[in-house]
Amino acid sequence: MPDRYQNSPELAAITRRFLQCTARRDGSTSGLFSQSSALLYLGSAEGELFTGDMLRRFFSETREELAVFRYEDIDIHAFERDVMGWSIWSATMVTPDTDTKIQFRGTIVFGLEEAQWKIVHLHNSNPVPNATSLGYDPGNFDEIAKAAARDRPNLGQAGLATIMFTDIADSTVITETIGDAAWSDLVQNHVHEIKTIVTRHKGELVKTLGDGTMSAFHGASPALMAAQAIQERMAERETEPPLHVRIGVHSGQVTEASGDFFGLVVNKAARIAGLAQPGDIRLSDATRILVGGREFRFADPVTTPLKGLAGEHVIHRLEWRG
Repeated sequence: MPDRYQNSPELAAITRRFLQCTARRDGSTSGLFSQSSALLYLGSAEGELFTGDMLRRFFSETREELAVFRYEDIDIHAFERDVMGWSIWSATMVTPDTDTKIQFRGTIVFGLEEAQWKIVHLHNSNPVPNATSLGYDPGNFDEIAKAAARDRPNLGQAGLATIMFTDIADSTVITETIGDAAWSDLVQNHVHEIKTIVTRHKGELVKTLGDGTMSAFHGASPALMAAQAIQERMAERETEPPLHVRIGVHSGQVTEASGDFFGLVVNKAARIAGLAQPGDIRLSDATRILVGGREFRFADPVTTPLKGLAGEHVIHRLEWRG
């Protein structure tokens, strides 16, 4: 049965723009709100409930009274079906004056009105430990997932794989320059190019994450060859805007279930991609060891911690130019 809910790069782009405009106190965000009486904002503090005109005035007239801050590490997942859509986002809110950092997350519900996406509902909150809010900790979901896997040993198949993450650098700037509709078309074409290259190198495009992708390969060499081919394709593009892609690669034991991949290997590959500069291919020491030094050239090895992973990790840069 086909999935009726589709990934929406357009709504992801609108969400990112809304968050960044809010952070810099840009009153134009009020134009994104629906004129419906159903419009509602719900925050985490007591009394943070605004509806209709009250909410529109808050964003358009009182923006100068809002604290100055910026968002870092924004992560957005967006979906749509027919005339409705929604996004789920998380980010770190940073207050420059005090260098205070707060984890925030939220959901935005959109409705399509006269061929334009409008915000109908906003819900923001900062996570609080269950032990604080409930007086007890009902358990760690990661541990629950591990227990479920132990109870259902046939849930997935384990094996050695190489995971590759890609994403487009400076996507927010590009979106603001060319507009949401053009950006949506560009992302769809880009993902199609990635899938073609990955398939050509005997890999599988597992999922798309906004303007990013996750792919899996049964060998480290095909993964690096695909990564090189992607960067070469980006360098060959003659149309505007130019696209600069960041790529991270890691190899190890993964669990596959229902066409998706799980495990620390996936998390580490994503963290490595986060270290890459635009136009870079970064890879783990495990991947470098698997391919040896005959086919590829490596440079700039660094030892660094990776968020959420224990210890120090050796990361290399793949020299793909020339």
